[in-house]
Amino acid sequence: ATRDATRDATHNATHNRERSGGGFSVGGFSAGEWEAGEWEASEWEASPDRPVIEIADRQLRDISQDALDALAASNDPPRVFLRGGAMTRIERNEYGAATARPLCPASMRGVLSRCADWIATGGRGSRTVFPPKDVVADILTLGIPPRGIPPLIGLSSCPMIADSGRITTAPGYDPETQWYLADGAFDGLESPFRNAQSSADFLLEDMLADFPFDSDASRANALGLLLLPFLRPAISGPTPLHLAGAPKAGTGKTLLIGALLLPALGRVPAATPMPDSEDELKKTLLAMMVEARQTIVLDNLEGTIKSPSLAAYLTSTDVSGRVLGGSSTYEGQNRAIWCATANNVVMNADLARRSVSIRLDAKREDPSQGRTFRHPDLYAWIKSNRLTIVAAVLSILRAWHDAGRPIGVEQKGGYESYCRVLGGVLAVAGVRGFLANDREFRAASNESESEWRALVAEWWQRYGTESIIGKDVRGIVSELEILGEVLGEAGERSQSTRLGKALGKRVGQVFDIEDPTKGEEVFAVQITMSTPAKGVSRFKLQKLKDMVGR
Repeated sequence: ATRDATRDATHNATHNRERSGGGFSVGGFSAGEWEAGEWEASEWEASPDRPVIEIADRQLRDISQDALDALAASNDPPRVFLRGGAMTRIERNEYGAATARPLCPASMRGVLSRCADWIATGGRGSRTVFPPKDVVADILTLGIPPRGIPPLIGLSSCPMIADSGRITTAPGYDPETQWYLADGAFDGLESPFRNAQSSADFLLEDMLADFPFDSDASRANALGLLLLPFLRPAISGPTPLHLAGAPKAGTGKTLLIGALLLPALGRVPAATPMPDSEDELKKTLLAMMVEARQTIVLDNLEGTIKSPSLAAYLTSTDVSGRVLGGSSTYEGQNRAIWCATANNVVMNADLARRSVSIRLDAKREDPSQGRTFRHPDLYAWIKSNRLTIVAAVLSILRAWHDAGRPIGVEQKGGYESYCRVLGGVLAVAGVRGFLANDREFRAASNESESEWRALVAEWWQRYGTESIIGKDVRGIVSELEILGEVLGEAGERSQSTRLGKALGKRVGQVFDIEDPTKGEEVFAVQITMSTPAKGVSRFKLQKLKDMVGR
């Protein structure tokens, strides 16, 4: 009776506070929908069905079990999830953007206080208390998945196609995909387009009409990025970095990335400047993983880009690292969509191989001047036509599923699922050229690889399959004035030593080169090395086969 009276008093006080406007209508923990710039009523408001948990004269394990039972009972629909081994909730900023946030002791205490009424009974009767900190700490460090807390792979602001072909349009958690749809504006959406081809025409010829793509490949790659957020659950592996580049500033790279992601996100994506240090970049990327960022945009890359951390993230479906500001380690899934903008950057081989080129070229000295636009305020046009754009995307996805989910024939090492799914979708939409510029992009963006290829081509012309020493190779390098970073600025002996070590690391690498005596015929050669028992190492090019292809 005392517990019932205490609970009634607590509920009455809560009800009075809420009626007077002083309660927790938002509650500090809400997965409510963001509509027209306002929060709806919190799903975590006081409820008369909450259980009562007595904490006096009880073991910690028993109190914690009652708390876990209360949390599981209240977590329908799910508001607390497991991500990276930690209990996590969905939070929103003042603009409605959703992020995943691991529950800390303070936030877990607030969650538990909304799942149950807590009392302590003593000689003077029962009194209301807050969830004990020992219980909070025990629950946060259980080490096993609690009952009733589902796994969370990622957050999405747009509908997504599941393996069954069902397109998720209802806001909230989707058990089939294990994604959380944070936007609820898509129920009952119907496409005004006849088929997938007409939908693709609308997206390319209307929405993206103002962008001066340098090739059909860049146009196809851009449309692929537009479709990717809606397809992400269907792609089992990682996705590459989508690099929007141009020969000069002012061509529209940042505008393009924003326009391609705006229909899915409902807002222009936040851009992150490239951190100055590798350590800072590693911390930044891990923080974004913890938050389940749907998109990661690195803006205005400059100079020579080398980053082992970024290269690792671009080919990993699971990532781990120490969480900033603590001693805990995060281990979770990487389902982010990666984008960047740049003007004529040089990438090392690892990043170039992990990137997709979307290149613009206005063919003007000043790309920002003298151009007319179909949509002068493109972001405003996309926002006002967002549902039509999303309907066009969904019609393409449905057509792909109805056609039996054909797979694409394009290839990119490490991104097999990405190529099969996105290549198949674009083929159904009648869009050609996907990844057709990949080889050219890698050769052009990776200055070091281009210089090595030039070295091998000249080496072949001078020596063919003849065995030579490092000094001979250095003579070619000096005449071509290449590989400055490899040689360094020391004397001739030091440069020969450095070049010999670099050649040793390249042994076994295959290069495709042209035979000038046979037009544009291409063949493959491989660097080999032999080291006599006494003497210097000798290097040789071995011809593998003709007509490798361009």
